[in-house]
Order: sequence, then C-alpha cells, then structure tokens
Amino acid sequence: MDTTFNAWLMPALLAVPLVTALLVRLRGLLPTTQATWSAGFVGGLLTLGLVIVAMLAYDWRAGGVQMVIEAVWMPQLGLSFALGVDALSLWMMLVTALIMPVAALASDGRGQNAEERGAFFCWLHVLLASMLGALMARDVILFYAFFELTLLPTYVLIGRFGHVGRSRAATTVFVYGFVSALFTAAGLAYIAVHHASLAGFWSFRIDDLLATAPQMSASEQGWVFLALMLGFGVKTPLFPLHNWLPTAHQGSSADGAVDLAALVLKLGPYGILRIVLPMLPLAVVEYAPLLGVLGVIAILYAGLIAWVQPDAKSLIGYSSVSHMGFVVLGLFALDAKNIGSVGAAAYLVNHGVAVGGLLLCVGILYDRFRTRELGEVSGVAKVMPAWAFFFVFFVMASVGLPGLNGFVGELLTLMGTFLSRDVLGPVYALLAGLGLVIGALYLLRLAASFAFGPLKAVSYPNSGASSVDDVRDLSRREVASLAPLALFCLVFGLFPYPMLSTLSPAVSEMTARAQQHLHTHQGDGVRSASDTSSSTDVLVTERLVLEASE
Repeated sequence: MDTTFNAWLMPALLAVPLVTALLVRLRGLLPTTQATWSAGFVGGLLTLGLVIVAMLAYDWRAGGVQMVIEAVWMPQLGLSFALGVDALSLWMMLVTALIMPVAALASDGRGQNAEERGAFFCWLHVLLASMLGALMARDVILFYAFFELTLLPTYVLIGRFGHVGRSRAATTVFVYGFVSALFTAAGLAYIAVHHASLAGFWSFRIDDLLATAPQMSASEQGWVFLALMLGFGVKTPLFPLHNWLPTAHQGSSADGAVDLAALVLKLGPYGILRIVLPMLPLAVVEYAPLLGVLGVIAILYAGLIAWVQPDAKSLIGYSSVSHMGFVVLGLFALDAKNIGSVGAAAYLVNHGVAVGGLLLCVGILYDRFRTRELGEVSGVAKVMPAWAFFFVFFVMASVGLPGLNGFVGELLTLMGTFLSRDVLGPVYALLAGLGLVIGALYLLRLAASFAFGPLKAVSYPNSGASSVDDVRDLSRREVASLAPLALFCLVFGLFPYPMLSTLSPAVSEMTARAQQHLHTHQGDGVRSASDTSSSTDVLVTERLVLEASE
C-alpha cells in the first residue's frame, strides 16, 4: 500500500467529521437551518465515502493491520499517534459511518433554529470522529483518549437534545462512563508499566504490548482483567453494570438513541476483543465461565424485564442488554473453530443496524403521536402502512429471523457456546436459547401493540391531521433514512459470507493465545493462530449458516 495514500486517508477519516463539526458551529457562515442541516448531512456522506475507499483499498487476502501511519510524539515516554485498520475495524467503521448520515437524515432540518441545529450536528460529528479514532487507534493511550472522548458528545446529545428526563439520563451516562473508564486507564497503565520493566523501554503501541502483556503472571493478569472488564463492561453493557442504558434510552431523542445503541455500546466489546482477549490469555481462560454466567443472566434477566416494559424505548434498551449477552457468550466461548467469537464480532456489526432502524421507527411514531407507551397507540398499520413495513422488518431482524442479519450472529454465538465443551458448553447454549424465545415474545409484543389491532391513538398533535384516520405516513426523507438500514439487514442476512470470511482471520488472531493456553493446560497440544483461522473452518461456519437460513 502506498504510504502517501495512507498518510492522507487515515487522518482524513478523523479530519472530515471534525471540520464538519467546526463548520456547522461557525456563526454566520451557515445562517439558515436548512444550510446547517445540509452541511452536516454532506459531512456524514463524505466520511462514509472515505470508509468505503478504505475498504476498497484494504488487501483482504493478506489481512492483518494495514494502512498504518505513526507520528512519534514523546519518544522518551513511548507516546505516538498511531493509526491503522484491520478487518474488524473496517466493518465496525462502516456501520459507524453509515449510521451517522442516516441519523442526520432522520433529524429533519426544520423545527429548530440554525444555532440549535448547528450545535446538534457539531456534537454528532465529534462523536463520529471519536468513534472512528477509537476503532483506528494502534496505541492504547490514543485508544483510551478516543474511548473517553465519546462521553462528552453523548452527554450533550442526550442532555441538550433529549426528551423528558434528559438531564438525569445524561448525568447517569456520564457518571457511569467516567468512573468505569478510570478502571480502564488503570489496567492499561499497568500493562504499559509491565512492558517497560520487561522490555527496558516505554511503549503504548498495541503491537509492542501484545508481545509482553501475556507474560504477566496469572495473578497480575487477573487484576488487570478485572480493571479492564469493569471499564469495558459498562460500555458493553455487561450485567450487572447495565442500569444506565434503559435510562439513557428513555431520555434521549430518536437520533441520539440510535447513536447510543448502535455505536457507543460497541466500543466495550471491541475493547474486549482488541485488548483483553489477546493480552490476558491466562485470565481469559480462568474467568471465561464466570463471564458466560453473566452473559446468560443478561440474556434472561434483561429479556424478562423487557417483556413487561410499557415504554418502547425502555423495552429496546433492555433488549440491547439482552442481545449483548450473546456477544459476551461468543467472545468467551473459546471453541476450537472460533465460531463463537466470529459470531460475536458479526453480532456487533449487525445489531447496530437493526436496533438503529427500530429506534428510528419508534422516533417517527413519537413524532406523530407524542407517546411511546404500548397501550396508547395501536393499529398504526391501517394509516401508516409504509411505517409498519419498516417497523415489522426491523423487529424481525432483531428477533433473528433467518434471512436477515440478526440471525447470523445469534446462530454462531449459540453454536460456539454449545461447542465450547472446555469452557462453556450445552447448558449455557440451552439457557441462551431460551433467551431467544423470550426475545421473540417481547419484540413481537412490541410489533403487535403498535402496528396491529384496532386503530387507536390518545393524541396526534404533530401529525397534521384532523383525525387519527388522516395521520400521514412516512415522508420521502423518512423512507430514505430507513431504507439503507433495511437493505444492509437484508443483504448481509442473505449473504453473510463476505463479512464472516474476512472477520474470521482477524478475530481468530485475537483469541489464539487464550486458546493455546486452554489446550496446553489440558494437555491437548498447542494450536497455532493459523490453525484457528483456517479457510476450512470459515467455509464450514458459512455452510452451517446458509443451511440454517434455508
């Protein structure tokens, strides 16, 4: 890869959203609300275009970390500005960049003055830049800086532009995120100190730390594992560190909730994959059964709570906690063919799109009827058939209907959990499978309550209609915001192979050391990373997914 190409592409992925954020905040430059909206939307499209360029330029056959650029900042302390991408980064960057223009499109340019709209798009693009920075960072200090930076725009987007209870929701998100991130900082600092004592020089580069961190004693790894999991567990959100998410959902606006559920939540599992699994293999093997128990509890406990929620956004918030339980199971399954971990990575990519579409549909419903209560609106399909189509479609994707993208991650995480005889096993898979049934029940209840039954609405102040029978259906803008997400769900539900085959080598490399320790400890021999990421395993996994879809 041409180093000149790397030198502009990687920084451009950070510069474009930051420049857009500055542009929409300059008073007088964009005097009208429509101009501000247009600038914010175009900035999101440009960022998405750059991510697509990066995906086209990436050598998928070679794999590994590519397009690396590094600028040394303080060599004495080993501080550098290092960026690079691999398959996992690119897929998650694609979803991140896709969600942002969709959220901008869903957030109409009307209804607010240019000042308010400019502030909204400014913080939206700061969040985009911080997300992309965390996904591209090849230095743990840089990763932590972007990881922590996501808190500020999230706080403002909820606290300033949210709904009733937004102040409490924003404060809850910030406090949980800030306190938990302190534990993340402590864990990363200890890894760096260990590297300096072992290698004789300071470095925070991920590649350098990967070489020395696994040499920590089991006790050291255990404490660092606890610190990192407290930090990443809140972001995941991992039971019992999940209580902030439903509150955040209720207080945020529709476009803010999309960013929260579809993007910010993914940084926790990403940190586990990128840092915890490859750097702390002894602790991962030791505590994997405990994490499996927490994952199962999250699936069942949050699912049962979601089942009885009267508020749609609160229901979706608890459903996200339940769905992330599947991700945790897959990450710590450590099955021989890495089916679980690949499924967890695919789940991270796919879940954000499905839940993003679902939240946008709920936001549109709220815009028409000013309520999200399941008992106050019903039969909407009679007057809003296009909305009902998209709403039921995203419900089915979240349920895991075969042929849609949610099915792929759920199937693979359950398969990996079942085949993980040395760590988890069939009992975990059976209990998690019960969670699928519960998930189908509460999501179908959600669809039935709003879309079907007798036509009823307590109020419809923003619908522009004199009666509930005249409530307008989706506008072209709303269809344009939902259609890309629906297309993504359909394409990667029917054709998951491109995603799975490229994610498998990257994820297998991250889990290889934990699996080596697991099999060495049991006397089964040491398997190399190339064994765990063989093309045969990928093809077997893909064949099983396709057969189940049929």
